[in-house]
Amino acid sequence: MPGIKSLATHYNKLQGELQIIRDAPNSYYYDQTLPAPIDIDKLFTLDPSDDLWQDATLELETDPEPPLWLGDEGVWLGIRYLHQKDQAEEELVRLQCELKSMVTWLAEQQFAVIEATNACSGKYSFYCKNNIVGISCFFIYLRLYSKSDLSTS
Repeated sequence: MPGIKSLATHYNKLQGELQIIRDAPNSYYYDQTLPAPIDIDKLFTLDPSDDLWQDATLELETDPEPPLWLGDEGVWLGIRYLHQKDQAEEELVRLQCELKSMVTWLAEQQFAVIEATNACSGKYSFYCKNNIVGISCFFIYLRLYSKSDLSTS
């Protein structure tokens, strides 16, 4: 890790290069303010009033009014509500994906129920065959509902 003096020397070298660029004829940067070089001899005897602590590149705020997003309650609330709307839309997308997964799972379950019903034999076959109609209607309803809901968005 370089020492503090070497960093200050490197900073002064860069500052000198910037000075040359700024002072060149027809320079685009002729009106730019450059930071002052660091006096390496006084580097370790800092005084709070030294130029090192004074940043001349910072402009004082000329506009006393804060920006609207900070000072206007209506804008602040609008931003907050817009954020909530975006969150709700993201949640809707997640819920639609979850619905699609559930419908896919239910279709697989429906297929398993139908296969089990077809495999029924003996005294329970009448019971199984009659109940499969109601179960199939339920699955068909869920499929139609999910497809119509997903296609609207």
